[in-house]
Amino acid sequence: LHPKYNASLIKYDIALLELATPLTYGDHVQPVCLPSSDDTETRYPNKLWATGWGSTEEDGMKSRKLRQADVPIVDVATCKKEYP
Repeated sequence: LHPKYNASLIKYDIALLELATPLTYGDHVQPVCLPSSDDTETRYPNKLWATGWGSTEEDGMKSRKLRQADVPIVDVATCKKEYP
């Protein structure tokens, strides 16, 4: 669990698990692809996948089903303009 996790604000909602036994990959169990630590260059325009159980509408209830969305990567100036 992230040390700054805040359940009421849904901030830093990420956890890393260490398993006692190895997983067997299959149709429903797959590794996540993460960039390497030396891949620091952000390429615009580009998209990424966001996944989670968050609400699907403002002030809505959290989803009971894992959702995914294809979202664009934007520069900091654009982000600050959209979310002041």
